[in-house]
Amino acid sequence: MNDENLERKVLFGGPIITINENQPIVQAVGIEGEKIIAVGNLEDIKSKIGKDYDLIDLKGNTLLPGFIDCHMHPIYSIFHTLYLNLSNVKSLGELQKLLKETAKKKKSNELIFALDLMEENFDNPVLPTRWDLDEVCPDHPVALLRHDGHLIVANTKALQLAEIDKNTINHLSVLGHPLFQKGKFRFLSS
Repeated sequence: MNDENLERKVLFGGPIITINENQPIVQAVGIEGEKIIAVGNLEDIKSKIGKDYDLIDLKGNTLLPGFIDCHMHPIYSIFHTLYLNLSNVKSLGELQKLLKETAKKKKSNELIFALDLMEENFDNPVLPTRWDLDEVCPDHPVALLRHDGHLIVANTKALQLAEIDKNTINHLSVLGHPLFQKGKFRFLSS
């Protein structure tokens, strides 16, 4: 027992939460390297861990199991394996060509869903419109999710399936700006 940074440690002196319903809170935890080797009361842990260990007093602080959040969004990762990736598309023309080729491989009315639309990288950095999508995919619902996940561009077929039109609920707004103006959906009407 000393202040060196030893391979073995005993932590005690505060609530230690285990997330084990049979033993939810313990008095001490014994660690060797990066592995928990024992949990329980302090004297039992000291005897289980051996002679040379760091004794670390939590001074009343709570010890929780390690949380590692790599911020992967696992569902989104699955989508990337299943759906069309638009991250390398550099123009509206290239987007339309890719959508048209994709539509040829699908049955009529089958959804075309694509991810990572990056219109800011287009030669003319403007979002495609529903009419741009209708031009190449009139018989398929098309939904393009922008790379930040905050916007979807959809064609007429997709909007119809979602039952979104000029008569859709008229109290929606984004950042305080109404989506509807004079009975028309601002982003759908010309």
